[in-house]
Amino acid sequence: MSLFNSATKKWFSGFRAHVTVVMSRDVFVVFVMLVIVEASAVSVVYTTYKNRALFSELEKMRDDAEEMQVAWHQLLLEQSTLASFSRVSEVAQNHLKMSIPDPHAVVVLRQP
Repeated sequence: MSLFNSATKKWFSGFRAHVTVVMSRDVFVVFVMLVIVEASAVSVVYTTYKNRALFSELEKMRDDAEEMQVAWHQLLLEQSTLASFSRVSEVAQNHLKMSIPDPHAVVVLRQP
């Protein structure tokens, strides 16, 4: 007589099928987890790269803003120099040949 009877054989074949299904589920879960971990690692690398690139761009923009600020202050200084009364008076007399009118030649109009 065989060590295994038909009931035992049936039980073992069902057990093997169950183990195969469980193992294939476990393999699938491990595979999915592996894909998720790899996707997470790639996203961390991409985010770090993007962060560094954006930070570099930010620093360049800050440098540009500082240069523009210096240029703006130089233009304000130049404007105040050119708009001073003595400078306007000099340009009017020397370049435009303007002079202060004689007080008797000035006509004042009054509104009725």
